[in-house]
Amino acid sequence: MSQNSNSPVVHNSVVPLFYWIMQGFKCATIIGIPFGLIGILNALVSKGVLTKDRIHLKWGLISSSEVDTTLDKITSVSIEQSIFGRIFNYGFVVVSNSGGDKSFMLTENPSKVKNIIFNEQEKYKESQIAKQAVAMAQAMKSA
Repeated sequence: MSQNSNSPVVHNSVVPLFYWIMQGFKCATIIGIPFGLIGILNALVSKGVLTKDRIHLKWGLISSSEVDTTLDKITSVSIEQSIFGRIFNYGFVVVSNSGGDKSFMLTENPSKVKNIIFNEQEKYKESQIAKQAVAMAQAMKSA
């Protein structure tokens, strides 16, 4: 997964243990085997990284997709959880960007991840404003 070397990682998606257990139970029945295997494969090939200035999501086994979005381009963040996800605190964080793309990240404690994204967005906006102020001050000083 590509990351800027000057942008420290704030959060890595972690697939919770109970998610693996639930997929194993699905595989215990003949009817559930395909669903369990699909769930396991999705978890194995999905990655999500949040840095100070962007979010990078990658998923797919045979054909893969990647989304690399700066925090100022994120328009909404929502959470999708099953009943077991609510009980055992795991789920999907759904990130929508200004281009209309939606990306999913399976993680433990999705509410916390959502709050981390919002906090990092605020910090990112503040740093962008500070950079603009410095640039304007330098331009006015040199004029």
